[in-house]
Amino acid sequence: MSTGNIVAIVAVGISVLGGLYALYRHAIKTAEWRGEVNADRTSFKEFMQEVRLDIKTILGRLAPNPLSRESPLRLNDLGKTISTEIEGAAWADRIAGTMEEWVESKDAYEIQEYCFEYAAEFKYSDEERRTIRKSAYKNGLRVEQVHRVLAIELRNKLLALASLDPPS
Repeated sequence: MSTGNIVAIVAVGISVLGGLYALYRHAIKTAEWRGEVNADRTSFKEFMQEVRLDIKTILGRLAPNPLSRESPLRLNDLGKTISTEIEGAAWADRIAGTMEEWVESKDAYEIQEYCFEYAAEFKYSDEERRTIRKSAYKNGLRVEQVHRVLAIELRNKLLALASLDPPS
């Protein structure tokens, strides 16, 4: 072999070793980067768990709501329980029976708004007020929220009288 060939082989060998060394360094850096990413992911998971806990704590401090958040408004399970406790459907039947003519010219929204105002301003008997306050206390609500349950019950009765579809 000539000296030129040996020099070429040594040069290629050095180039290959340099490439291998570069790959080795890249592999090390990649492993370090993966370690950092995994550490960041762990930190992020811990952060998200804290955020979830904070949100649950905040939501736990909010007063319960007897109405569904869907549209149109309707009673959720708590609202149905309250309505049963205060005999809301019977109250609504009694009141709706006196309003048949009034509902004929109204749309669903007008009826709903009227029912909220009516239930808030209605002159309840002493017994009805006690029952409403007892239910509000038992369920961690304000009296106004129990009035809203009555308003939904009344609205549903009036919508049926007006041949409008009450929410199911």
